[in-house]
Amino acid sequence: MQKRWAEWLTTIITASLIPLEVWEVIFRPTVGKALVLVANTAIVIYLACTSGRRVNADPRRLPPGL
Repeated sequence: MQKRWAEWLTTIITASLIPLEVWEVIFRPTVGKALVLVANTAIVIYLACTSGRRVNADPRRLPPGL
């Protein structure tokens, strides 16, 4: 992907919803809301770990299709 900023923007926007989900779980707790919070937290961690992973990679050394 040529636009690294898009990867980070997606991560930031996804993470910005977590405080709202925490509020919902605290004041109107349900199992479903807790599961959504856990899933979205895991997604944000995954996005943060993989965003920009190939910033310093030499494009000539990457396998075709990456």
